[in-house]
Amino acid sequence: NQDSGPDEDFDGDTQSNLVEYHAGTDPTDIQSAFTAITTEKTSANEFTIHWFSAPGKTYNIQYVEKLTEDWMDLRTDVPAATAGNATSFTDSGLQGKTQRYYRILLQTD
Repeated sequence: NQDSGPDEDFDGDTQSNLVEYHAGTDPTDIQSAFTAITTEKTSANEFTIHWFSAPGKTYNIQYVEKLTEDWMDLRTDVPAATAGNATSFTDSGLQGKTQRYYRILLQTD
């Protein structure tokens, strides 16, 4: 198969086979990808992120308030959920904030 190399994207989900291997997702299933599932403002001061995760994996949550700023750690060493294929994190530090951008990083070491 011409899409089976580590830098290829067999299932067409925009993530390389190698990235999916590290993330613990299935590189042959377009529905299985390391990505946010949903985001929601859960209260005036809280925002929750849900993402596809894999057992045994650990994640870091980072944020910026302006995309021109450097990313800052919000929480490190977030373990994958022990049941199911999704993990959630709630940022409860939004008092007085009008916007915030998030990213989820997979720990690879």
